Amino acid sequence: MKLLEIGLLIVLLCVIIALPYDIPGMTMLLVLLISLLSILYFYSGLSISRGFRLKGVFPTATSGTSKTDVFIGLLGGLGASAALMGILFKVMHWPGAGMEMMLGLLLSLISLIGSLFKFRSDTSGLYKALLKRLSVIVIIGIYLMLFPLRWDMYRYQNHPSYLKALFEWRQDPQNPNLKAKFDAELMKLEKRDSLEFSHQ
Repeated sequence: MKLLEIGLLIVLLCVIIALPYDIPGMTMLLVLLISLLSILYFYSGLSISRGFRLKGVFPTATSGTSKTDVFIGLLGGLGASAALMGILFKVMHWPGAGMEMMLGLLLSLISLIGSLFKFRSDTSGLYKALLKRLSVIVIIGIYLMLFPLRWDMYRYQNHPSYLKALFEWRQDPQNPNLKAKFDAELMKLEKRDSLEFSHQ
């Protein structure tokens, strides 16, 4: 499962690098990869960190895994999953992005704090693995919350009319004319993307 996670992350990084170059299908691949990572973390938050199969997630009398380990691991997996979905919603401009990201970051931060307290006495590597994964996700999530337009400036650097409409609408979000102008520019991009993808 660790190889699956590493493979998904490598492909995701390649997709993020390729996004500004208008390669058809990259947006769909971005959605698919982040969704797969989210599902992976949701169902196996503890098992990824512990290196055993899903049936070993919940402790038995002989497994030696404490309830605290299980709680922090599952909370970390759930938080990472929710934060990844919030990041996906944010970069795709889907409704509910802020709430999803806040929930995911809150759960991730709680698990991160718990992992920091348990890190010194950890002999299994659970908390080191959780700290690495959650730190990256939390940093990306906080960055996107603090600087929401930076992603758009990177992704749509070859589309100045879209960026102009986006900046104008963000300056005055209550203005229906600016919202309509932004939606029209977004529709042009989506239509162009779908036409390019259908010709492949």
